Amino acid sequence: MKKRLSKYFNIYVIIALIGGFSFLYLVSFAFVLNDVATGSSLQMKKAKIEKQKQICLKDPTQC
Repeated sequence: MKKRLSKYFNIYVIIALIGGFSFLYLVSFAFVLNDVATGSSLQMKKAKIEKQKQICLKDPTQC
């Protein structure tokens, strides 16, 4: 039995690594979807655009 386990050990390691990275990818994707759904990225972009507009109104040479 020990010989058989060591024979396929590399395959088990590769499958475990693929599974682990797939899980991490799904978790990170869930955070991205949550960010998009709540619109926080969109709010940050709008705030940046608004700030740039304010800078342009104060000093047109900065645009």
